[in-house]
Amino acid sequence: MIRIELTEKRECYELSITGHSGYKEIGSDIVCSAVSVLRTTLDNYLDGGGVLQSGECFLVVDKKDADAVVILRAIRVSMKQIANTYYKYVMFAYKGDKDGKDFNDFTGSNYKSGRVEAKCIH
Repeated sequence: MIRIELTEKRECYELSITGHSGYKEIGSDIVCSAVSVLRTTLDNYLDGGGVLQSGECFLVVDKKDADAVVILRAIRVSMKQIANTYYKYVMFAYKGDKDGKDFNDFTGSNYKSGRVEAKCIH
C-alpha cells in the first residue's frame, strides 16, 4: 500500500510517500504510476531537491516559493482523488493547522499515521 502524508507547517510543507500499491505487478501498476508522476512533477520543479529512493520519497516545499505551493496544492487534490478511487491501495493524510487548530484529513481505508521528522528547508 502507498502511504502519502502531507504535513503543513508554519514555513513549509512536507510530503512523504512510502510503499508500493500492489495493484498490479511492477511495470503494469497504474496506481503506482499515477502517484509517481505527481511526485516526479513536484520533484522536477524543485530541481531534484527531494530524497528519493525505491518505495520512498520525502520532499519539502518552502511556503515562500509561490509556484511550488501552487503545484503542491494541485498535486494534493490529485493524490486525494487517487486515494478515494483506489482506497485499498493508497492512503492519503493531510495534517496541518487550520484557523489556529490542528486538523487531520485522512483518505483511504485503515489509515494509520506514522511520524514524519524533518526540518523546514529555507
